[in-house]
Amino acid sequence: MKTESIQPLVWEYEVPLFSREMQMTWLKAMLATALIMVGLFVVIMGSGGHWRALGGIVSMLLAVVGGLYVLGLLVMLLVFRGHNRMRFTLDADGILCEIIDRTVKRSNRLAVLLGTILMEPRLLGAGLLSTAAESTRVAWSGRFIVEADPRRRILRLKNGWRTLLWVYCTPENYAAVAQIVQEQTSRTGSARRLPARPPLPGYLLRTAGVVLACLPLFLMSKEFRTTLFMPIFTLCFALATLWLIHIFGYVVLGGLLVQWFQTGTRLLEVRRSWLRPGKTYQAWEVLGGDDISLLVLGGVATLALGIYAWRAVRGRCPAVLARDQADMDGDE
Repeated sequence: MKTESIQPLVWEYEVPLFSREMQMTWLKAMLATALIMVGLFVVIMGSGGHWRALGGIVSMLLAVVGGLYVLGLLVMLLVFRGHNRMRFTLDADGILCEIIDRTVKRSNRLAVLLGTILMEPRLLGAGLLSTAAESTRVAWSGRFIVEADPRRRILRLKNGWRTLLWVYCTPENYAAVAQIVQEQTSRTGSARRLPARPPLPGYLLRTAGVVLACLPLFLMSKEFRTTLFMPIFTLCFALATLWLIHIFGYVVLGGLLVQWFQTGTRLLEVRRSWLRPGKTYQAWEVLGGDDISLLVLGGVATLALGIYAWRAVRGRCPAVLARDQADMDGDE
């Protein structure tokens, strides 16, 4: 079938929020949240040598994530009434999925508003991401494969590591939609443009590299008694640069500059000598070999993070989310 001959198909579907797909997505999101939170606290507490307190903190974090999981289920049931109404449009360019459920859209905007008023970045970020996801288009020229589930009338459009879009069909149009999708993806060769190797191991390896590069910053914060907030700040935004938005690289560069400014200020402090009453010295004058080694290690880590952040803001290291968008749009 040629592209010009496709007649647009438009249909609406009430997606059950307690379906297997939705519940697995919610469960994976909560597991990822738990893993990220535990990982961050392992880095923070471990760099300070507070290993004994880690068990209690991890238990508390898991309890919080478990509570959020249950709360999410209650919201799905009581607020969204167990469904989310969507509209699908299949045309010559690809497939468009739009959330048209008013309750869902109002909730997304409320999250943005409350996140702004309360200055709560997590709530604001969740609201912005949910708002952006209200309209999702996958072009025929994209990079993805199609997995069909005739029994449940679902088409899954997947790139190298995750599902980009679930297409829910009605009993009346599933056969026609599946045929058009199969013909168009065969014509454009969307599956052939996928990378030979799945990208997820590479993403995880880069994540580990970012975390390792931030470890010396935590050690410097402890040794030179600067605020612990800055290495936490830099780590969080470095991970956000990798996974979400590349322009967060500017924030990473700023965080590195602030921490080194704090460290330099501490090293230039004038202190009174206990061994020689009446004499003063600057902190850097009594640095030992371990302190100098730590500064050198911190400098190497800062250089690595700085190069990565600069390459990211210049568009040479796209975020994972941007790569997924390119897979949907068919951009190179």
